[in-house]
Amino acid sequence: MVVLRLSGLRHPGRRLRLQPVRRRPARHPRPEGERPVTTDTTVLDIHDLGIDLPTFQGDVAALNGVSLAVKAGEIVGLVGESGSGKSVTAMMAMRLIEEKAYRVRSGRIAILGRDVLAMSERELSRMRARDAAMIFQEPMTALNPTRRIGDQMCEVIRQHRDIDRAGAKRLAADLLREVQLGDAEQTLGKYPFELSGGMRQRVLIAMAYSCNPKLIIADEPTTALDVTVQKQILLLLRRMAEKTGSGVLLITHDLAVVSQICHRVYVLYAGSVMETGATRDIIHAPRHPYTSALLKALPDQGTPREPLPSIPGTVPDPRALPAGCLFANRCERRLARCDERPPLFKSGTREVACWLEARESEESER
Repeated sequence: MVVLRLSGLRHPGRRLRLQPVRRRPARHPRPEGERPVTTDTTVLDIHDLGIDLPTFQGDVAALNGVSLAVKAGEIVGLVGESGSGKSVTAMMAMRLIEEKAYRVRSGRIAILGRDVLAMSERELSRMRARDAAMIFQEPMTALNPTRRIGDQMCEVIRQHRDIDRAGAKRLAADLLREVQLGDAEQTLGKYPFELSGGMRQRVLIAMAYSCNPKLIIADEPTTALDVTVQKQILLLLRRMAEKTGSGVLLITHDLAVVSQICHRVYVLYAGSVMETGATRDIIHAPRHPYTSALLKALPDQGTPREPLPSIPGTVPDPRALPAGCLFANRCERRLARCDERPPLFKSGTREVACWLEARESEESER
């Protein structure tokens, strides 16, 4: 059993418990007649997802009407501060949170068109085996420190493929070479603590792709890595996505990371989507004040000694969310209308949850 932790969530009282992925001996062949996956296939579709996390001090509104989609072959970023709901979104997509630890308020999650929230344990096991895989942010907790890399990889491969141990070992070595770990055979014989952080992350990426999933969810995969290794891991994720045609949901708090490899991005704040659109548009012309504030907080190489700007105020209490805009108490451009919760206003390929967007649209129509 691998113990997983949710980053960014610090709720007093009851701790969030995660549902471990159970080992099952049965293989899961793909059903006959299954539709082929093309670039038009939506591999992950989350619609109006509302999730509450019960605690002794009241229900925490972790997600509030979150909608996002990932198509085959594209990399989509989900960005926001710690506690914004990024990891909860990822864990719910894979149904890794124990059922008693959450309550579905609204919405639907579909992977390759199949309703994840309605799946049985057997169906979940099959989905995690052949449809979707997750890359966690802490390789030392995702990997068993007492077992060699080769043993762990072979176990995963044989769990979900009809292959003998020798074949699994050959495939594991091929996967390690695919993620650019030079001496694959030597790496298979090592323990996790004998590898660097970047090498361990490459092992996790190799394991994630071992069963040819159509969806990869990468939860902060570059955390605690130096800048050079971060870039290598990001480029590796992009190369693997291009080669396999898988869709990738990349979760991060850093818009600079998103700008390097993502095609589209969703900006999450207090469990709600504030803005979404093509990455280039979001980076160069943000429309939501929160997105603008995140971009201003990025380090500037031209002024390395200047203190980074911070966003004033605090995130609203998820146990008592305001009726209006969730960012209003920190926004420098607040309007009287912000006492009402804005919907996502659509303009072309962009969506923005801000009354400023509505005002600008009204003025342009006059």
